[in-house]
Formats: sequence, structure tokens, C-alpha cells
Amino acid sequence: MKTKGFTLVELAGATVILATVAAAIAPAVVDTEEARRQTCMSNEQKIGDAMLQYVEDNDYRFPMHIYYQNDGGPYNWQTAIDPYFKGGILTMPNVWYCPSFPVREPAEYGVNLELSRDGAGTWTAQSTPGFKVTTINYSSISFPGEKAMVVEKGSVPDPYEQDFMDPSEYLYTNPLNIVNGVPTSPDTHNELQFDFDCLPTNTSCQSWGTTPSTMPRFRHKSKCNILMTDGHVKSTQRRTLDWYKNIYIAGAYESLEGQGPQ
Repeated sequence: MKTKGFTLVELAGATVILATVAAAIAPAVVDTEEARRQTCMSNEQKIGDAMLQYVEDNDYRFPMHIYYQNDGGPYNWQTAIDPYFKGGILTMPNVWYCPSFPVREPAEYGVNLELSRDGAGTWTAQSTPGFKVTTINYSSISFPGEKAMVVEKGSVPDPYEQDFMDPSEYLYTNPLNIVNGVPTSPDTHNELQFDFDCLPTNTSCQSWGTTPSTMPRFRHKSKCNILMTDGHVKSTQRRTLDWYKNIYIAGAYESLEGQGPQ
């Protein structure tokens, strides 16, 4: 008795079917941590698009990280850029939340304080006609594709410490001894000592204050998603974040009260 085998056409068809099925179920077997990292990257990309649209409409200046306006407050940079999301944040509530964040907080991403200044004192100008908060101009940023605008940061209960990234040199490195704009000492990666969350159950935070919350967190297999000032998001490996290259913005940093590279 002669057995009939599969033709090449039938085998090809079966291969296509198997490939289609495999593609359909692939997302189910994607590494969970990687999926979370991708979600956070997508969130930061949306935040970046909204931020740059705000900047373009506001004399190329960034919003303050916290401020008061004529109609009250306080508000923060998230409030400022909310209208630039399609339909507003009510239609996109998860954009502010990273699935790898240990708890839910209103601000799980922090803006670089060099760009979005502390405008807590703006309450004094609420009644001033034509009052408008202003901060750093985008044109003052050299190499915007390398400078951090928003980072995944740590957790902290204090809402006033949740929404910004502290750019202070000493938190990232020992003095770089900058000469003629060029570091003469190596980056010592001091930021790694703050790579933990300041949760209410973490008693070590009693001596750390809020510093861990305002520092980058390397949650995704030792990677941190960083939104650069040109709008692109970079997944940065632990120990590769360079303060001078990625955090320090010449001019903007020096203008922070009491700050200055050493």
C-alpha cells in the first residue's frame, strides 16, 4: 500500500499557520520585566512629546516643577503639560505610572530640576497682572540628545519631593575638577548608593531624608529609562550614567541657588 505524503504546498501552508500562531502567543511569553520596561519607555515617550509641545508654546521655556498661578494651586509640571496629551490625562491615566514602581504615587517620574525650577514662592505673585512663571530656555541646552529631562526615580511619601530629579553633582560623583569646561577627575557613580526606594517601611530612610526619591532608579534588570531633552528615551545601564554628560547642563546648573560644578 502506497502512503501519500505532504506536498511542498501543504508543508508551506502548515509552516505559515504555525508561524502565525507563534506570533500570536509570543506576547504571552515575553519576559515580564522587559514588558514593564517597555511600558515605562512608552510612558516617558508620551510625556516627552507633551513636554516639548508645551515648551514650544511657552517661549521655549520649561514649566516649573511646582508653582502657583492666579487661580490658585499648587500645581506641578505634570499639570502644566496635561493639556498636551490627547484628550488630557483623564483619557490616559496610566501614563504617569510605571508597573515596576513599588507603590502608586502621583509622580513616579522626576523632571530635571535644572530645567523645571522650584516655583513654590510664586504664590506671592498670584495677584500680579500678567503674572507668568518662567524658567530655563530650551536654546540654552547644548547636546539635548544627551541631557536628562525626566527619569524613573525613587519612591517617597512626601508629595513635595516626588516630582523632580535632584541634579546636585555630589549626589552623582566626587568633584570632577572641571577645567576649561572639561572634567579632570573620573565620575565615581555616587548615585548607586541611592538606588533604593524610601518606603514608609524602610527605616533606613529616616537618616537618608528624601534623597533616594529624587535620584534615578535602575529598576529594569539594572537599567533606568531616561527621557532626554530632545524627546527620545534611552534605556541606561547601571554604572553608565555620567553626571557631566547626562545630567549637568552648563549655565542652567550654575544658576541654581548654591550650585556649581567643582
